[in-house]
Amino acid sequence: AYGDPMAEEVIALRRFRNECLLPHAWGRMVVKMYYATSPWFAKHLKQSPSACHLVRKILNPLARNFGAQR
Repeated sequence: AYGDPMAEEVIALRRFRNECLLPHAWGRMVVKMYYATSPWFAKHLKQSPSACHLVRKILNPLARNFGAQR
C-alpha cells in the first residue's frame, strides 16, 4: 500500500508486527495469514489507486501509534 519497503509507515507496521503480534500464538497466526494472502492483495492494490488509498487510510493510525510521523 505504501509502495516502498523502507517507508516510515512500513517500518512502524513491522514494529507492530514484531512487538504486538509475534509474541502471541494468535498474533503469529494473523501474521501467517497475512503473508499467505498479501501477494494477492498487493497485486490488486497496484491496479487500484483508490483501494490503495483506502488501505493506507485504515493503516495510518496504527502506523502513527508505532512511530510513523506522517
